[in-house]
Amino acid sequence: MSNPRSLQPRRRNDRQAPRPFHTARSINLPTTRPLTPGRPSWRGRGPFFAPLVAALLLIAAAATTLYGMSLTSTSSASPDPGGAVRDGVTISGTIAIVRDGAVWGVTGDQIVQLTRGTTDGEIAWSRAGDWLYFIRQRDETGTRRNYDGSTTDLKMRVPTLFQIAVGGGAEESLLDGLVSQGGSLTNSAFIFDPAPGPGGSIYLSTDYRGPSGSGDIGSDVIIRYLQPSGRVLAPGFPDYAPFGQQDPAWNSAETELYYVQNGSGAKDSVSRIVAYDVANTTTRLFSGRGFIEPAPSPDGRWIAATRLTTKGTDVVILDALSGNVVAEVTRNGRSWSPAWSPDGTSLAFLVPLGSRAALEIASVSTAGGVPTIAASVRVLRDPVDPGVRPAWGSRAASGLAPAVSPSP
Repeated sequence: MSNPRSLQPRRRNDRQAPRPFHTARSINLPTTRPLTPGRPSWRGRGPFFAPLVAALLLIAAAATTLYGMSLTSTSSASPDPGGAVRDGVTISGTIAIVRDGAVWGVTGDQIVQLTRGTTDGEIAWSRAGDWLYFIRQRDETGTRRNYDGSTTDLKMRVPTLFQIAVGGGAEESLLDGLVSQGGSLTNSAFIFDPAPGPGGSIYLSTDYRGPSGSGDIGSDVIIRYLQPSGRVLAPGFPDYAPFGQQDPAWNSAETELYYVQNGSGAKDSVSRIVAYDVANTTTRLFSGRGFIEPAPSPDGRWIAATRLTTKGTDVVILDALSGNVVAEVTRNGRSWSPAWSPDGTSLAFLVPLGSRAALEIASVSTAGGVPTIAASVRVLRDPVDPGVRPAWGSRAASGLAPAVSPSP
């Protein structure tokens, strides 16, 4: 997930912000509900944080002052002797992070630049770790028709879903959010949270629907999936207006999909994690109120998540059967965006660092039957973008992406 979110209302036809915003509303979900596809009923997208949490957590994302730091990079051919990875830290596989809108990969004791964009975010690895998915934003001017027949220009941020091989190569566009609405009329879809799923599908939080390149905008931003053919379909999960859904995440067996049904009460978040059972085509409430960013462990026994409270946000671990919290990575309200290592022995997450964020890793042991957390270590010398969740892939990335325009 990227970009700061707020609970201030925003008109749905304002496409300048990369995510829609909306007013607070409490929701109550049933504990179990059969999957009954239906027409979505709202336009908009859920908030990333509860009102009191937003200011505490991502002060960096809203700040305009940036550090005078540069992220020291290494290419596969020429490692930098200074390096950006802290001494004694070695990463198995690749942790993808974003700084200044470009995707970087931390692998071994090095860091390599994976994209040359300036607005890249929403990163995810394929199950095998051979493909990296990300979303790039670009500025466009759209046109809408008014009631009197005249037209009005719109400032838009248009997302595009890309993939790039772990070994480098050309970036491939998979889904562009620019939508033609007849004649010279254009608009932009919202596209977030790519989550590779069964059969080559990619699950997303989006209001785009229909064939890639000729689709249209649905009535809300919910969990949908991009087929290999390029068509975007909705599985029909229950939708509770006006907050919508976010953060799709598959377990390793691809038997359950976890996602967040958004909501906010008067004082705190009531966003909840929902689990969809593929075999039974049913959804059930998985967590209590105030949980987002589910991350299933590789063995499927645990779900890491970000817990929202009035104190701030903390990375916690929940039991995959009961949904109960069994371990707290932090208790100070200053961590978010968990990502498991491919072997399930570590969790990467973000913590505040001035006006940005720092990448940290905590060791996770289950020798006693439930997870226990060892002290975390900071991975990089330099800060990262606080609004982009890390993604940990199983293969080592190498090389710098070929030069491309930031705007597809």
